[in-house]
Amino acid sequence: MNRNRIEQILTNARESVKILETQAKESVKMIEAAKIFENMQKQGQKLSKDHLVKNLRKLGIATKDDVRVLNDRIDDLASELRAQMSKMNRRDRSGKDSKES
Repeated sequence: MNRNRIEQILTNARESVKILETQAKESVKMIEAAKIFENMQKQGQKLSKDHLVKNLRKLGIATKDDVRVLNDRIDDLASELRAQMSKMNRRDRSGKDSKES
């Protein structure tokens, strides 16, 4: 094996480890959430939507509403980026047209 191939394998291995670490952290969050909800049920507490959302936020888990807000923001930013790129393309084309004349 040559040096480049070994470096590529090591890079891929590091990336795989990062992915596994992220998945492990997410799994721990889900287990913690399950324990909280299990304890609440054992204590006879009513699981209201507000209470669930509060506990999910404490654990850093996004709710459906959080994801919707983020998706809306991404759509807004994508539209803004398209508009800016369109302006730049028009400016570039008008600059080329004036140079060709």
